[in-house]
Amino acid sequence: MKTIGIIGGMTWESTVAYYQRINQLVNQKLGGNHSARCLINSLDYEDIDHYLEAGKWDQVERVTSQAAQILEQGGADLIIIASNTMHKVADLVQHHISIPVLHIIDPLVEACRNKGAGTIGLVGTIYTMEDTFYIEKLNELGLQVIIPDEEDRDLIHDIILSERSKGKVSEKEKQDTLQVIQKLVDKGADGIVIGYTEGDFISQDDVKVPIYNTTNLHVKKVVEDALR
Repeated sequence: MKTIGIIGGMTWESTVAYYQRINQLVNQKLGGNHSARCLINSLDYEDIDHYLEAGKWDQVERVTSQAAQILEQGGADLIIIASNTMHKVADLVQHHISIPVLHIIDPLVEACRNKGAGTIGLVGTIYTMEDTFYIEKLNELGLQVIIPDEEDRDLIHDIILSERSKGKVSEKEKQDTLQVIQKLVDKGADGIVIGYTEGDFISQDDVKVPIYNTTNLHVKKVVEDALR
């Protein structure tokens, strides 16, 4: 079994979700008392948040690359970043290490193609929805992307922050999210990307078109690679 290096702390709740799901899936595949071989480098999200608000992506790259280098030196065989938003710097981080960074978008595209999706609706943080790094990579791989309008983007971002602070969302917040998703479906989305780790409160039963939970797809990919 390969050792998985996890860059976490963005946020720590996201890291917990990744760690739990990775170990659950490894145990499902291997049985017994098996668990994953993992190294975690958990960053202080307060620092990251300041950089994000100031648009200092060079600093985000710096601290994320340093975290990856520490994990490689510690014996990790591959790296994942436990955050959708931080994948803006994933390709740059790869230049600083010799082990692979498993990009969150690659298993997403594979899943979309397997289900025949051509136009997908994307919900996530403001950074994920508004910045070009996510949409351009999906476009390059043959997928068209629809994002919510500005008011709905702010709403989704606030709900994500609410989930991070409270650990759960209210029924109203869930219904508000579903209304935004329905608008994307009405605009032609034949699939919905749940592009944030805190999105488990939306299930396939809630949405008429296929949903793609990026965290679950990412975890499945990294476990497959670790056990290969």
